Amino acid sequence: MISLRARFTRTAVTLGGLAATTLLVAGTAHADMLESIDPLLNTNCSFEQVQNTMRAEYAPLADQLDADQQQGGTKWNNMRDILSVAPDQRQAKVNERRAEVEQNVPQTDPQVVAAAKEIFQTIADHCSTH
Repeated sequence: MISLRARFTRTAVTLGGLAATTLLVAGTAHADMLESIDPLLNTNCSFEQVQNTMRAEYAPLADQLDADQQQGGTKWNNMRDILSVAPDQRQAKVNERRAEVEQNVPQTDPQVVAAAKEIFQTIADHCSTH
């Protein structure tokens, strides 16, 4: 039997992962979701390190991003674009998409935003080892 904590964790990762993947495409997340990416804006890790960490610790999320890319999506590329500049310049990259996001997408559930931020924080905390 799966423990309640394990179920909660799996649900949080699923919801947060879905939110995280939608965040990476302009116009697919509310401005609140933009705040969840903050941990990645401040890390010194490269895109490759973040991607490797995601594959190691959040394989379902990485799989979703891979599937998006295979279908012509740009989520990995958007992440690469954000992480391609120095940490102090990443917020400007996010801000380029902010107006479009705020205009096109309804409010995101705060629990989903929190789960996505937790995922990004874990990735940022562990990426230097990948």
